[in-house]
Amino acid sequence: MMKQVLLLEPISEAALARLKREVIVIENTALLDGTKVDAIITRGRGKVDQQLLAACPNILAVARVGVGLDNVDVEEATRRGIKVLNVPGCNADTVAEHALMLMLMLQRQAYTLVQAVKQDNWLIRNQYTGDEIRGKQLWYYWIG
Repeated sequence: MMKQVLLLEPISEAALARLKREVIVIENTALLDGTKVDAIITRGRGKVDQQLLAACPNILAVARVGVGLDNVDVEEATRRGIKVLNVPGCNADTVAEHALMLMLMLQRQAYTLVQAVKQDNWLIRNQYTGDEIRGKQLWYYWIG
């Protein structure tokens, strides 16, 4: 008999198709009434709390597609003998891209410009002092 997995949030179509080849996917917690759930998958918004774990007494694992486990009651899962997994490092590209975006926004003062234009202040261009990043150095300070 195929394992049944409760999916709390949407995942990519490709990932969903692959998952459905391996397990029965339940995509709605309303369908839990009497359904045996073997695992739960969440991306970060779906809460895996004491109430949900109690509704799934046969659960073996909770998987967080991403980093961090702040949306999973790890203590309760551990008490129930449920394995809890996440995927550390899976968002490294996203974090790097976000850091580059923020550096460019700061250097070019994009946020200030966007806010001014939203207020129909086109004269902001006369005060623009943003600069190119060519020749600049990035310094990293750790405060901790």
